[in-house]
Amino acid sequence: MKTNNEQARELLEQGKVLYSLDKYREAISYFQKAMEADRYCEEVYENLSMCYIMLDEYDKARQVLSQYLLLNKKSGAAYFHLGNIALLEGRADEAKACYSKAEILGFTNPAMFVNLASFYEDANDVDRALEQYNKILRGNPYDYQVLERKAQLLFRQRRFGESLQVARTMVQTDIDAFPGHQLLYVSLIMLDRYEEAGKYLDELMQRFPGNEMVLFDRARLYDLTGQVDQALALLEGSFDRIEDDPRLATLKLGLLLQQKKAEEAMELIQASPALQRDSKALTMLYSMYFAKEDYAAAMDCCQKIRALGEEDSQYYATWYFMPLAQKRLGKEEQAEKDFTEAVKVLREAARKNPGQIDIDMYRALCEYQLGHYREAAKLADFLLAVRKDVAAFHLVAAAAYGALGDGSRARAEKEAAARLDSGGAGLPL
Repeated sequence: MKTNNEQARELLEQGKVLYSLDKYREAISYFQKAMEADRYCEEVYENLSMCYIMLDEYDKARQVLSQYLLLNKKSGAAYFHLGNIALLEGRADEAKACYSKAEILGFTNPAMFVNLASFYEDANDVDRALEQYNKILRGNPYDYQVLERKAQLLFRQRRFGESLQVARTMVQTDIDAFPGHQLLYVSLIMLDRYEEAGKYLDELMQRFPGNEMVLFDRARLYDLTGQVDQALALLEGSFDRIEDDPRLATLKLGLLLQQKKAEEAMELIQASPALQRDSKALTMLYSMYFAKEDYAAAMDCCQKIRALGEEDSQYYATWYFMPLAQKRLGKEEQAEKDFTEAVKVLREAARKNPGQIDIDMYRALCEYQLGHYREAAKLADFLLAVRKDVAAFHLVAAAAYGALGDGSRARAEKEAAARLDSGGAGLPL
């Protein structure tokens, strides 16, 4: 006849099999019978609590773990599972305290260290987060997922030399897994080791034929190193319907603009649903329409930017450029109303976003268009007091002071703008 301990062990093992098959209710009945057979078997309490956790029955799991701690108050495993429950219920501080107590009691579990690392990452305590990852890696130096998390953390902290070393270990651990290769070459790029990164990407194009990320990043590296023709050729030769992919379309747009292919750039934006939802691309497009004196089309682009609902720099720019387009179309009265409304909108926006000084620039331009030259000059002086290295701010000042009859100041501001921007693109006024 089997002893109570033997019966409990047999029931425990049967319950564990059911647990592994995700049959948690059935497993619970076996663990409960095992507990009846031997209430001193600590492993039963742990497995029973895990079933309740998997069923989201956290109160029952806590009750079982409390019984476990009455049996063994130094059980690190009990505190580990209590930490998991607290984490699942959104009580991060309590979870961290439970994990810390579990560790003090000598309990070690990779999942616990990963969770602790996540807490420290959220608190921007990088060294302590890395310490948790290193605890796991001391036991298993080739835990790929932990290596990846560590490399990503180092990369985000701009510790590219260290992320490169960890990425090399990832590649050694699993040469067929792509994340290690990617972290390796992006670390090389951030270290300005472009030639080495390029050769590595060329090798990866052979190892992972057709891998879109490798092809995209190779094209980006060509762009970064000034090899625009090669970047464009690789992009167009490797991908179909570039206009449908936001990353590809944005990269191609930038390449076309570098080649001064304005017409092709316009066609790409017009054909790309992704770029039609990109405020920066739409800003480029209406700038081109202004250059072509197609003001109705420029207004349509401005309206699309506003419809996106993103109150960014491109959005605030439309409050100047839409009335300006109206004025260029000869609709002086409507333009004046729109400029007046824009001044109010931009004044309030500047109050809410004091650090976003381009809002004040567009307001200054609106004041200029309304003939409020002193107000425009006052705003220009404010802009230059904040930053003297922006050519557009000097051009606003030049326009305002020129309108006020201060020719010497206007000339000085134009010269300052020319020194900062030799291209002399100017401002549409």
